[in-house]
Amino acid sequence: AVIQRAVDNRQDILALKAQVSALEADLKATRLNGLPSIDLTGRYALSSLDSGFSSSAEDLVARGKPVFRIGLKLEIPLLRKSEKVSVQSALHRLAQARHTLAESVLQTKKDIRNSWELYHLNTQKADALKEVVQIQKAKYAEEEKSFQRGRSSTDMLIRFQTDVQQSESRRVRAQFDEIAADLALNAAAGTLSDRVQVNHP
Repeated sequence: AVIQRAVDNRQDILALKAQVSALEADLKATRLNGLPSIDLTGRYALSSLDSGFSSSAEDLVARGKPVFRIGLKLEIPLLRKSEKVSVQSALHRLAQARHTLAESVLQTKKDIRNSWELYHLNTQKADALKEVVQIQKAKYAEEEKSFQRGRSSTDMLIRFQTDVQQSESRRVRAQFDEIAADLALNAAAGTLSDRVQVNHP
């Protein structure tokens, strides 16, 4: 459900869906042009003034009186080769658009899953290295106390200090990797622009 909501937020997916809807409407209109049409027609006139119909016995009796005539007009278009080609072309374009949409949705879901896994791994790595830095700092503090009491050497103190610096450097790199993975996840989910607007109002 979370991935589907993310897919629904992607502007490129929304654009493809709109294209499919437009092509479906185009196909429907193309097909309707080839269907028979039935129209209801009506006519109202005074029998003595209506020159569109031949006189009948009833007209002679009802001369000068209003006359109503209602009929149906049926039109059956003959599909020409060009019109059949138009329908086939519309079907082909619609099939291509639907295929592109389906492929894009599958790829987007894959990208989101991969980005989420990468973000999760980088978050775990960054959290673990934070703990390592704290441990190294605690070890250095203990070694510094030992050095002040004359129970450690300068070489040992430098070694512990180097360990702190190296672990801190790895923590910083892991934090940058976490940020990059977070941006990649938001890009895959179509929410990167929202994050940018929040961070830079």
